[in-house]
Amino acid sequence: MIGASFFRGTLLILIATLARAEILTFPLLTLCLVLISLSGIVSGAANGVHLRDLVRQKDWPQANGKIESLVWIMSALATPLGGVVIVATNPGAVLAINGAAYVCSGVLIRRIPQQEPPPAPSSGASGKEKISEVLTGRRNLPLWACAARSLWAPLLAFSPGGAPGLIFILICECGLMFAAGLFNPVLATYRMQIVDRSLLARVGSA
Repeated sequence: MIGASFFRGTLLILIATLARAEILTFPLLTLCLVLISLSGIVSGAANGVHLRDLVRQKDWPQANGKIESLVWIMSALATPLGGVVIVATNPGAVLAINGAAYVCSGVLIRRIPQQEPPPAPSSGASGKEKISEVLTGRRNLPLWACAARSLWAPLLAFSPGGAPGLIFILICECGLMFAAGLFNPVLATYRMQIVDRSLLARVGSA
């Protein structure tokens, strides 16, 4: 988790630096974005395992609720704040600030008294067996419960034109975020309770 934060931050700062020097190429940008996405998946999976070890079981729902609230608040604020910074400076500055935030995140995580538990030793499984392990992680996740969030998306196809359509889309998006905000902490807590710790990271990444 700490390594993923440092890795993402370094890549974002690298992109900003190369863009500033006008030597950033599209293939390199694509590669960096893919690596940033992968490190985000790794960090999210490790975060679930660490939270389970860090917080008492009775506090899991509250902890997951706080994390979910923070995620949605930051998602809502990121776009307008990023736009203000871009107007005031340039897109490279936004990337550099974002990268510095990830680096600071890694530093702060290291200051937690109860450190991130070491990863489980490699089982030495073959490539086919590892794919089977990933699929096992997916089967441990109750995907049917995601229907509470999925009901709103099909409604967007029936959006009318003009101002009524804009209002209709805003209502659907608010409904989706409200359902996700209620459901995600419950799912995260339920997952922490029923999934074995050795499988929790695989389920989170799935």
